[in-house]
Amino acid sequence: MRRSPVVMLIIAIALIGMILAVVVFSTKEEMRIKEKKDDGKDPTARPGDAQTDIVVSPASEDEIVILEDGNQATRVRSEGIYDNSCRLSVQTGYGMTFFLGLEQSGVTDALYLNPHFEYDYAGNPNEAYGYLMRTDRVPLEYSETSALPAWNTEYSGKTDFAVIGRTYDKVVPAVAQDQEHYGVRWTDSPAYGGLENAGDTLRVLIIRLSDGTLMGAAHADILFDKAAKEYCLGNLINNDVKHTNKLTTVQREHLLPETIQYLINGNEQMTLGITEEELETQARSAVVESVTRTYYNRLYDADGNVVSSGKFSNCDIYAVNINCDGYGFFTVYFVPEPQANGLAARTLGENDELKLVLIGYDAFAPFTVESFNSYLHPDDVGLFAAADY
Repeated sequence: MRRSPVVMLIIAIALIGMILAVVVFSTKEEMRIKEKKDDGKDPTARPGDAQTDIVVSPASEDEIVILEDGNQATRVRSEGIYDNSCRLSVQTGYGMTFFLGLEQSGVTDALYLNPHFEYDYAGNPNEAYGYLMRTDRVPLEYSETSALPAWNTEYSGKTDFAVIGRTYDKVVPAVAQDQEHYGVRWTDSPAYGGLENAGDTLRVLIIRLSDGTLMGAAHADILFDKAAKEYCLGNLINNDVKHTNKLTTVQREHLLPETIQYLINGNEQMTLGITEEELETQARSAVVESVTRTYYNRLYDADGNVVSSGKFSNCDIYAVNINCDGYGFFTVYFVPEPQANGLAARTLGENDELKLVLIGYDAFAPFTVESFNSYLHPDDVGLFAAADY
């Protein structure tokens, strides 16, 4: 069908208008890009990236989170900036110092933990240390997912590692080196807990990897400045109750003999063969810390039965850690008696004494699944649920 001259004129005008619009838009876009290049800023920078030369920065959007059970989950990031300028340190006793943070100017979109441990009196200056790091809210991220065996002390000169897994048998490098090898970091995420922009708590157990000896426990806060929308590390402390005053000296000392007697006598299934003298000697360097939850999602009650840690989620928990040559270290948990019976209060009355009762223990840390069989009586392999790990 033949179109009239009027229709043809309208179509021609419309086409000319579209062409002019495209030309104008392209010109404006070129000017905008040129202006952004001229202002000294990187137009490809992600939100929160500093416009300064920062050594460690995120490698990509597709980061990996290694959860406690060994599974991996993708990260959903929240908006915010992260101050890595503070390098924290704390004395953990006997010439031992634990460091945390980067001491790097500028901001980026993650907190890089960069843990390091120094022991002035160590016989081996290249001793390797592993850090079991737990947060209360948002899981940590690890730049490397290919784990090394924890018992190999030859790590090409590296001495600081993050412990991955329930039995402490696998580690990954923890030091922040560059964009791809950042070690361990923390970023807030609305995917965990629904408490976005609320900070977090970081708890660290420091373990000598050559023999599984527990060297100390540390606690740090991840702080959030609401006005600046900025995160930073703060308040790094030695978390033994001797330093936090969460228990009196008398209360702390009462827990040690009870822990020793339990580890010797245990329950009817335990046949560990540990002497009281050995444990009493090791108890001098015991680490007793107040924690908001047990170290793992499961523990073993006083009778050796596996129970969920959620059973004690409303309790004030005290973890007593005692080293033992050949076994790594033991962890035995205590809570106030009223809370063990399901009450919310620590004591029955304001003037009552705090009475702590043993609720359970962790399996041998830090042995591998395979080493359970060489160190334990066959019945104890089942008791400590080695097959579950």
